Amino acid sequence: MRIPSDSLQIVLRLYDNLVSGVCEDLLGLRQFASKTGVLPLAPDMSGFLGINRQGEVVAVAYDNLDAPHLVEEERVRNMVLFRGSKLYSELGFLAPTEPDDARQCPHCLGTGMVPNVPAEIADKIVCYCGGLGWVPNEK
Repeated sequence: MRIPSDSLQIVLRLYDNLVSGVCEDLLGLRQFASKTGVLPLAPDMSGFLGINRQGEVVAVAYDNLDAPHLVEEERVRNMVLFRGSKLYSELGFLAPTEPDDARQCPHCLGTGMVPNVPAEIADKIVCYCGGLGWVPNEK
């Protein structure tokens, strides 16, 4: 799945602004963006997920920056696009819409928040659904 070319221009502008220092480095990943050609949208302990210059959702490992790999799983792509839409308001168009056959997330029961997490760190812990409250139906 690729982002349509007209929408990709917005992603590329954000990437260019991040790498050039025009915009704030919200995730602290400017140097990794510069080395990989990927706009970071969702960091984790081993790397980050984001959108490459071709408009694909990819995963990048910190210990292997030269080998971003395409994210195939729809649930993970949805999570990345949703988190990106929250990080950059200009990417609101990327937020996935819930399909008719989606299932309520079994982990958060539709709230988008991981249950039983202390409030002071709740915004740092991401649910299996990525905060959407639903997951795609497994085909």
